Amino acid sequence: MKRTYSIRGVLLVLLVAEMAAAILLTWYLWYDNGRTAVDELMQDRCAEISRRVDQHVQGLLGKAHLAISVQQDAFEEGLLSQENLEMVQKFQLRQLYRYDYLASIGVGFPDGSFVGVQRDEEEFLLLSCDKEAGTLIETPVGGGETRVTGGFDPRKRPWYEKAIASEGKAWSEVYTFFGEPIRLGLTAVEPYRDATGEVIRVMMSDLILGPVDEFLRQMDLPSGGRICILERSGDGLLVATSGSDSPIETSGGSVERLRAPEVKDPLIRSAVIELTRTHGIPSKWPTEGAIKVEEEDLFVYLKEIRKPGSLDWLTVVVIPRANLMAGVEEGTRWTALIFLGLILLTAPLMIRTARGITRPIEEISDQLEQVARFDLEVEDPKPSRLSELRRMQKTMSSMKSALNSFEKYVPSRVVRQLVREKRVAEPGMEPATGCVFFSDVKNFTTIAETLEPNRLMEVGGEYLEEMTRIVQERNGILDKYIGDALMAFWIAELDGKRVTSAACDAALASQAKLVELRALWKKRDLPQLESRIGLHTGPVLVGNIGSSRRLNYTVLGDTVNLASRLEGLNRVYGTHVIVSEQIMNIVQGEFHCRPIDQVSVKGKRRGGKIYELVGHVDDITEEDRKLCLLQGKALELFYSGKFLEARRAFDSLLSIHPEDLSLQVLLNRSVLFESDPPPDWHGVTPMDRNIVNNG
Repeated sequence: MKRTYSIRGVLLVLLVAEMAAAILLTWYLWYDNGRTAVDELMQDRCAEISRRVDQHVQGLLGKAHLAISVQQDAFEEGLLSQENLEMVQKFQLRQLYRYDYLASIGVGFPDGSFVGVQRDEEEFLLLSCDKEAGTLIETPVGGGETRVTGGFDPRKRPWYEKAIASEGKAWSEVYTFFGEPIRLGLTAVEPYRDATGEVIRVMMSDLILGPVDEFLRQMDLPSGGRICILERSGDGLLVATSGSDSPIETSGGSVERLRAPEVKDPLIRSAVIELTRTHGIPSKWPTEGAIKVEEEDLFVYLKEIRKPGSLDWLTVVVIPRANLMAGVEEGTRWTALIFLGLILLTAPLMIRTARGITRPIEEISDQLEQVARFDLEVEDPKPSRLSELRRMQKTMSSMKSALNSFEKYVPSRVVRQLVREKRVAEPGMEPATGCVFFSDVKNFTTIAETLEPNRLMEVGGEYLEEMTRIVQERNGILDKYIGDALMAFWIAELDGKRVTSAACDAALASQAKLVELRALWKKRDLPQLESRIGLHTGPVLVGNIGSSRRLNYTVLGDTVNLASRLEGLNRVYGTHVIVSEQIMNIVQGEFHCRPIDQVSVKGKRRGGKIYELVGHVDDITEEDRKLCLLQGKALELFYSGKFLEARRAFDSLLSIHPEDLSLQVLLNRSVLFESDPPPDWHGVTPMDRNIVNNG
C-alpha cells in the first residue's frame, strides 16, 4: 500500500517547489496553448477551404449529370425520341452551348444507334453512326469536311459498358482529352431502363477539369500554402493543383498523368511523401482531418471529395507552420518575462496548492454526477496521496461496486433515461413499436432430469451468458429468464428504426455461437444444447408493471404472444429461427427468409405467413435461393387448394433435401388434404388442430 501524507506536509513541500516550477510551467503552457490555438485556427481555415473546393468540384461535376438529366426529361416528356435523332442532336447542341466545361454530349441505344455533339477546339461537331456499316460520322456544325471512322459500335464503348454495369449514375476514370492544349477530363454516364429493367438508352457527357486548376490558383491560402486534388485509388494521380505543376506530363511524344510524389512543388511533395510513409497508399489515407508533419514543420489538412458512381478524390491543403508560429514564439518570450515579475510580486504558491487539493475533490464531484446518471463505466481516478481525499475515493469506489451489482437486476438504459428525464419510476405503460425475441432450449426438461445439478448449472450458465451478451451488444433489453427460456425486446422509439434488423442479427449470432459452444461442450462431455427462437415486430405496450414497491420493465400485447407462439412452431417444422411475415417484409433486403407455411396460432383468428430466418443475404448460397423460390411456388399451390400439384412439388424438393423436416410436414399435410380436403379451405392451417410432424 502506498504511503499517504497529511495536507499540512504537502503544503510545506509545495511552497518550496512551486516557486522553481512556476516560471517553466508558465512558459510551457503559454507556448503550447499558442501553438494549439494556431493549429486550431489553421484547421478551421483549412476545413473552410476544403469545403469551398468540394462545393466547386461538386457543382462542376453536377453539370455533366445535369445535362444528362435534362436530355432524359426531354425523352420522358416525348419531346425527343429515337425515331427523330436529328431533333435529339439539335437539343444536345443547345445543351453544349450552355455548359462551357462540357466537351461532348451523347446517347446510345441498345440497337446500336448513337447520336451526339462534341466541342472540338473552336468548332462543334455533330456525331452519328451508321450501325449497319459500323462507322462514326463527324460533321462540323458550320460546314466542312465530314470524317468517317470505322469499327464503331456504341455498345462496345467503355462508357456504354460502364453504364450497363452500374445501377445508376456513374463516372469513368480521369483521362486526357487530346488536342491543343492537352487537358484532363472524365465522362459521366447513366443508363435508363424500362419497367422490366431492360436498358432503353445510355446517356453520356464528357467534362473538362481545367476549371478546377484555375479555381485552386485563385484560392486565398494562408502563409504561402498549397492545395491539390488527387485520386485516392492507385498511386494517387494528380487531378488539379494550385502550384505551377501541370497534372499532365509529356515526354517523348507520350502523355502521362503526374503522380503526387512526382510533383515539383516542395510543400506538396513533402506532405505526400510523409503521408505515404505513415499511412501507405492514398486509399489508406484519412478521409478528413488535420495531420502535422513534424520533420518538415508542415500543417496538412485532408478532405474527401466523393461523388456517387465510383468517383473518389482527396483535397490536400499544405501550410508551413514556421510562418504561423513566429509571432507565437515572440509572444511567449515576453509572456515568460512578465509572469516571472508577477510571480515574484505575488503569492501564487498558495493558489497552486489550493488547486492541488481541489482537483481530487472535483474528480469525486464529477464521479458523483456520473453515478447520478447511472453511468458506472467510468474508471476510478488516480488515488490521491492526501489521506482524507483517499478515504473519499475508496468510499466512492465501494458505492460504484454496489451499484454495479444492482445494475445486473435492472435494464441500465431504462434507469439512465429516467435520470435524464428526471422522472421517478412508477407503474404505467405506453404504446410503442417493438420487436420481441423468444428463445428456448430444445429438450431442456429431459436434459435437466438426467444431468447432475452442478453440470446443469455449468452448461446452462454458459448458454445464458453468451445469449445475454449477444442480445445486449445489439442494444436489446433483456426482459426475463424463464428457466432455460429467454425473452428480450427492442423498442423503436428508444433504439431507432433498425430494431428488427438488430433482433434478426442477434438471432443469427446466437445460433452461430451455439455451434461454437456445442463443439466445446462435446469435448467436456456436456449436453450439446440447441435453441429455438421466435421473432415478431408489431405494436406493444412498454413500461413498468407491478406495484409502487416493486416494478418490472417489460412489454405486453399480442406481439409478445405471437413471438412466443412462433418460437414453439420450431418444434413442428424442425427449424431454429421462425419469424413473422411482418419481420420478413422489413428485413428482406438485408436477411434471407425462407417461406415455411401460413398458419393461425393458438389465440389468433387470422392467419399469417411464417418464415425461417436463414442468414444474411450476402452469406446465402445459390442452393438456398433456389430452395426458397421452389418452396414458395409449392406453397402457393398448397394455399390455393391444389393439393395434388403441391404434393408433387414437395415430394420433388424432399428428394433433394431429404432431411428437411418442414418439407416432410408439408408433404404429409398435402397427402392428407388431397384425400380429405378441409371444408372452407382458405390456405391457412390452424395450429390448435394438433398438426404435428406427420402433417
